[in-house]
Amino acid sequence: MAFLKNIMSAAALIGAFTAGTANAAYIPDTYLGKDTNYGYGDKSTDYSNTDKIGSSRYEVYGAQVGLTGSILEVLIDTNFYANDPYEYFGDLFISTNGYNPVANSSNDFGAIASGPNSIQGSQAGAPGEIWELAFDTSAMQLLSLDGSEILDLGTTKQGQEVRVNSGGTAIANNQSSFSEEGSVQGLQGSNVLKYTIDLSFLGQSYFDDPDLAIHWTMFCGNDVFEAPVSEPGSLALLSLGLIGLGAIRRKSAKR
Repeated sequence: MAFLKNIMSAAALIGAFTAGTANAAYIPDTYLGKDTNYGYGDKSTDYSNTDKIGSSRYEVYGAQVGLTGSILEVLIDTNFYANDPYEYFGDLFISTNGYNPVANSSNDFGAIASGPNSIQGSQAGAPGEIWELAFDTSAMQLLSLDGSEILDLGTTKQGQEVRVNSGGTAIANNQSSFSEEGSVQGLQGSNVLKYTIDLSFLGQSYFDDPDLAIHWTMFCGNDVFEAPVSEPGSLALLSLGLIGLGAIRRKSAKR
């Protein structure tokens, strides 16, 4: 009976965990986004296995991501702040058909080894991930991407998509938004960035089995966050399994 009560309690906890915005999961930044060429061709320093370049201001610790119905909420856990027109927030790039990096997700800079400051969207991730959506952080609107738009690239970690320079189609009647939150309880960054993305235009059936990924960096690409987004339900089942296993172990220990 005690074991059953433990399982019922665990199920109740998981139900609370997955209800509303409580289904958010934290994804740490493990993506290097490294390139063969940093700093406008300066190879004097080896950054080949460096996650962040520069001061702690450029740190991206990870992201807290939650999907509630058709609303995707992304909290970019960062210290970065934009203090002039030349040091700006990047756009939030979103994949709606899964995550397909180049061989190794920690080293996905596509075909762009060095050089260009911008490139056509269909080539930016090739042969890796090509993004279907971008939230334009400066224009405050969600864009549909078809590969013809021009994307600005990072100047430090070259080849990393930073923002949509031109093109893209604004999605009508969309309620997506962006805000600077400063410090947020439970997160490490001093200037957490909140993206609330309205994906309702994808249709209800999409959310029966969503397959999302996200990408974000600042103007220079000094630290890049990119990751697939797990379904909240799978995280809940994992948590339930761990709690259930703990209950079994406690029962065995009492024997």
